[in-house]
Amino acid sequence: MSDSRRSHFANNTTIHREIRTMLARFGEPSRSRMRAKINADRAALRDQAGASTAEQADATARHTYHEFVVGLHLLRSGLQPEYNCKLDGKTSDWFDERARLVLEVFTCERGGSTPLLTRVASRIAAKVRKYAESVRQHDLCFVVAVYGDAMSGLTAADCEQAIHYGQLFVEHRELSGVILFANAGTGDANSSTHIYFANPQANRSIDLRSVE
Repeated sequence: MSDSRRSHFANNTTIHREIRTMLARFGEPSRSRMRAKINADRAALRDQAGASTAEQADATARHTYHEFVVGLHLLRSGLQPEYNCKLDGKTSDWFDERARLVLEVFTCERGGSTPLLTRVASRIAAKVRKYAESVRQHDLCFVVAVYGDAMSGLTAADCEQAIHYGQLFVEHRELSGVILFANAGTGDANSSTHIYFANPQANRSIDLRSVE
């Protein structure tokens, strides 16, 4: 692989250009934190050794890109998300102080050793458990963004079924809602579609249906 190609994030020139555009939209300290994450992912891609390590480094870079896409949509919708904010010793993907919102992102990959609904439900539940005490203590909204990889086949119906399957809205009142981002596979952040599932039993509610 040439050095010029290695300089591109996730070895993808389209994503590389998109990320440069995204960075210009965010202020400090988010921009510096995003750059630091990009540099860490680039180093992992550059230093990869072995098939499993290479695959993990590439997946981590994709997940970082998806975090940025979600943050960009929040920003476009009038929110003020800050990247990698500290909260009681934990580092959240996005935090909006004005909206009192903590938002975590996870990418639903293709394949996997467990059924799709089980995987989605367990990952959401794990993120809620991680932040539950802090969310209660600081009276915050907590939302999980599920980013469906283009090859995962994850649909809005799947996401809704996973919520019911895991009884997420019943057992986790700290969870304000789940927002699904599904990529059309074009490699363009603007091509993602999204739908918000609000928890009617949440301790604190937030309406993200207007996220564009």
